[in-house]
Amino acid sequence: MKIGIYTIITDSCYGAQLQAYATAHYLQQICGDSASVELVRIGTMRGRRNWRSLFKSCFPQEVIRRKRFEDFQTLSHVTRRYTCDEIVNRPLGYDLHIVGSDQVWNVSHGIDNHLSYFLPFRTTAPKIALASSFGTASIPDKFKKQIYDYLSDFSSIAVRESDGVKILAEMGIKAEEIADPTLWLEWNEWNNLAGEKPLIKGDYIAAIGFETSNQNPQKLMDCVKRDYPMPVVGLITSRRFHYDIRRNSYGPKEFLNVIKFSNLVVTSSFHTLVFSLLFKKDFFLLKHSERNSRMENLLRRVGLTDRMLDGSLNDFSVSISNSGSIDFVSVTERIEEMRASARKYIGDIISQYH
Repeated sequence: MKIGIYTIITDSCYGAQLQAYATAHYLQQICGDSASVELVRIGTMRGRRNWRSLFKSCFPQEVIRRKRFEDFQTLSHVTRRYTCDEIVNRPLGYDLHIVGSDQVWNVSHGIDNHLSYFLPFRTTAPKIALASSFGTASIPDKFKKQIYDYLSDFSSIAVRESDGVKILAEMGIKAEEIADPTLWLEWNEWNNLAGEKPLIKGDYIAAIGFETSNQNPQKLMDCVKRDYPMPVVGLITSRRFHYDIRRNSYGPKEFLNVIKFSNLVVTSSFHTLVFSLLFKKDFFLLKHSERNSRMENLLRRVGLTDRMLDGSLNDFSVSISNSGSIDFVSVTERIEEMRASARKYIGDIISQYH
């Protein structure tokens, strides 16, 4: 049996790489040697690169980072890059087509770059969605008819957030809610990938995944340092913000290592939040200016909504000082429930075709 997983694979996003790995790895685990599981790499519509971006791509740290991402991809079977036209005009020969996870259906800024993830082709093989995400609490009305037509062709749909269930229900499409693929795997699998020795020596605050459109991340980092006097370590950093230590050449494994050995995490990133929970790290989550649905949903499910800070506040000190310690016993129990529920759903679905 050949299974194709259509998901976002990039050489610059830790979360995209790690969720893709988790999806392929878990499906291969449950299907065993009788199935071949592949991640389908899909090309996106890109504008013409300017001289500045081309020059930057030659920096040593950029070259090292790309190599680390490429090396991580070898842990899964990844296809060559396909264009949307190739996939539509000549569907790939899989016995089961799976789309998900990550924000594969985020059409907030247009549908063209995400069209492939709606699997807009005719095939006799079943199509299913596993933990797909719209990334937002609502979608533009102008895309709803088109999305309905594509997704009506799916045999089953599971989305990552309750907002996704609601969006599809309003279209008349039934969907289940299951956890992100990074939560399907046991903690020890991520722990092994992270390594046993810290890459950053000593105590530190991990600051990962911030927007660069405003100064709220800098205000948060400055405020946190007053209560936690430790150096701030940033990955894939912006010059707009001050970090004590910058590591722009790190790949997915190094990302896991930095979170695993940190004393505190501050972020606006969904998957940084996920691994903070898995590695039982104290954290503060800064609201994103647009996309908070997936983070709010996860925080609600683990009972930690107070850890999301409003970016409209000028001073985070009150929220930080009033935050209590995290009960990771309760958090872990809830994650295990989410994992068990997702695994049962996936097992029931895959058994219909395998």
